[in-house]
Amino acid sequence: MKKIEKKLENGLIEALKKESFNQLTITKIIEASGISRRTFYIYYKDKYEFLDHVKCKILQEIKAAMIEDRKKIADELKEILDVDEINLIIKNNYFHNLVLYLNNNKDIMRVFLSDNAPINFYGNFLELIKDEVKQRNELQELSFKGKIPIKYIEEIFVNSIACTIKVWLLDINKDNIDEFLNILDRVYSKLVNELL
Repeated sequence: MKKIEKKLENGLIEALKKESFNQLTITKIIEASGISRRTFYIYYKDKYEFLDHVKCKILQEIKAAMIEDRKKIADELKEILDVDEINLIIKNNYFHNLVLYLNNNKDIMRVFLSDNAPINFYGNFLELIKDEVKQRNELQELSFKGKIPIKYIEEIFVNSIACTIKVWLLDINKDNIDEFLNILDRVYSKLVNELL
C-alpha cells in the first residue's frame, strides 16, 4: 500500500501542477502515477476520498512534527531558570521539526498551498498552528498584556507564522533550512516582543 500511496501522491502533485483539482480526473491522476484504474479503485472510491486521505495524512504528520518540537522545548525548560537560556532554547527548537518535515514534503505542500489547491488546506494548516501556539504559550507561561484582545493577538501571531512558512514553501529559490529557521525565529521574536 505504501508504494502505491506514494505513486498516487506523486501523480497528484504532477497533475495539480498543471490544473486545478476541480478539473482533474482520475484518469489524469493515475496516468501521472503510473498505476492502473483498477488499483486506484481498490483503495479509493473517488478522487475526493483519495485527496481527503492525503490531506489528513499530511496534517497528522505536521501536527506530530510540532508536538515533537514542543516536547523538546518542554524537556529543556524543566532544567533551566535563566530567561536568556530559555529564549535560546525556544529559538533553537520552536519550529525545527516542523520546518524539516515541510522541507522533506515540499512538493505536496506547494501544490496544497497553490492556487490549484483542491481543499481549504491552508485553513486546516492555520488551525493546527493556532492550537500549537496556544499550547506553547501555556508551556512558556506567556501572557498577552495590552490593549489588544487575545483573540486578535492570536490571529496576528498565527497568520504571521503561517504566511511566512507559505512564502518560503512557494519560493522555488527558497532559503536553506538554517536561513529560514533564523528568519522564522526573527518573525516569532518580533511578534512576542511587540505583542506581549
